[in-house]
Amino acid sequence: MTVDGHEIELSLWDVAGQEESDRVRILSYDNTHVVMLCFCVDDRDSLENVVHQWLDEVTNHCPDAKLILVALKCDLRDDPVVRRHRGNPVMYEEGLAIARSINAACYLECSAMHNRGVHECFEQACRVAMTVKLRASPDHSRFKECIIL
Repeated sequence: MTVDGHEIELSLWDVAGQEESDRVRILSYDNTHVVMLCFCVDDRDSLENVVHQWLDEVTNHCPDAKLILVALKCDLRDDPVVRRHRGNPVMYEEGLAIARSINAACYLECSAMHNRGVHECFEQACRVAMTVKLRASPDHSRFKECIIL
């Protein structure tokens, strides 16, 4: 993809959050430069998990990685059925406050259902990745690598 005039080859790793995947997931953190911590706006527990589970794990295993907090399913924020059954969704201001408190490089929101903000999330992840001092690849070629998790 092209971001700000730079051609970027983007590789993403979507890691499982289940407890039985812990050992395998931890292996994926090696050399990670950017981590996109995601939560669903219709599930307050998922935001709590970002703060009380994922943040600790990520900062422990890749302490120098830049963080991006991403709110998913933003289309459900105004859905009356969701409000009735799941309670009040996480609002933009709450997500932004959490992003600031965890020193995230940015806070983003998207809706895959409406294809709103999805491409922008990956563009912004590339921008954040480009701010990371990249290490030369093992063959000492002109290419450098950056991992976004």
